[in-house]
Amino acid sequence: MIMQKLFSDRNVEQWETTGVRKLEILGRRLGENPAQSEDAQGLNLLALSLIDLAFAKIAIGERDNALSLLQSVVQFKIRIFELYSSGSDAAKGYIRAGEFQTLLLAFASGNVDLARRFANILPTDGIAVEHSPADSNFIYLPLKALALNDFAEAASLLSRPAPEKVDPQFLGYIECLEAIVERHVLKVQQTIKNAEFLWYDFMKKKFRGHPQAVCFVAGIGFQRLAETVLKTKLDIEFLFL
Repeated sequence: MIMQKLFSDRNVEQWETTGVRKLEILGRRLGENPAQSEDAQGLNLLALSLIDLAFAKIAIGERDNALSLLQSVVQFKIRIFELYSSGSDAAKGYIRAGEFQTLLLAFASGNVDLARRFANILPTDGIAVEHSPADSNFIYLPLKALALNDFAEAASLLSRPAPEKVDPQFLGYIECLEAIVERHVLKVQQTIKNAEFLWYDFMKKKFRGHPQAVCFVAGIGFQRLAETVLKTKLDIEFLFL
């Protein structure tokens, strides 16, 4: 099967132009040191803008710049969780199990210490899970456990009945987690590649021309997570990288 890119050069130009414009606006809103801002909404908008810009950088081959941007995303998300922990009502709306995606971005960025710092701050009860879909919770909790090297907790969480429905953009994620928990290196590689093909089908149908159609960055996150906790190198060739 021939896998064609799901975006054009013009798309990338638009992402970069829009991204720079958004960063300028948010820079004025958040000030010179956004990492100390108490504006949870502004920080979340900044993180989303940086994610899109990171994909644009990947698309033009500026991978180091992309990884740096992803690390900034995680740092600003950490700030939101810190605000929540300190009692900020404004931050509550951004505390969701869907942040497992940010944890995968953290590992994809290559900064394991930052990824584990983010995993540490993720709550396992309260509003994070009470107001999140069943599939997000099912992925979120064992992913956090694995990020913190707690195989027993991850295995216990994955032994629960799986959700009846999984959002199409997250198909294959549970199987990736199960393979890592089993410490089955070949199976880990196979499940990540299978998840990438499922990602491609979803993006082809729903997200052509969108920054996140550039590459399966979550797969890179799973790979780095697995390499970290299994202490081995995985041989995975991703599409478009």
